[in-house]
Amino acid sequence: MLNLVISDSSLAPEDLATQSVRLKEEQLRREEEKLKEIELKVQREINEKRQELLARESQLKEIEARMHREQSVAMAGDGTDHVAAS
Repeated sequence: MLNLVISDSSLAPEDLATQSVRLKEEQLRREEEKLKEIELKVQREINEKRQELLARESQLKEIEARMHREQSVAMAGDGTDHVAAS
């Protein structure tokens, strides 16, 4: 019986190597799929953050423009008041 096990195992290395390669390939495919999913998730998050930043930048530009307009009006008003008072 021991001889059968030994003779079976003498045929097995090729089969074991082939099976091992297949298992490793399958594992690598699964890991690749997981990495692709992670990459897509990260890309979506980057795009969301980019949109948020663009929206905030637009809001800041609007605030800056309003402040400049208000400052211009205030300065124009100050000049008019001084001229009228003189």
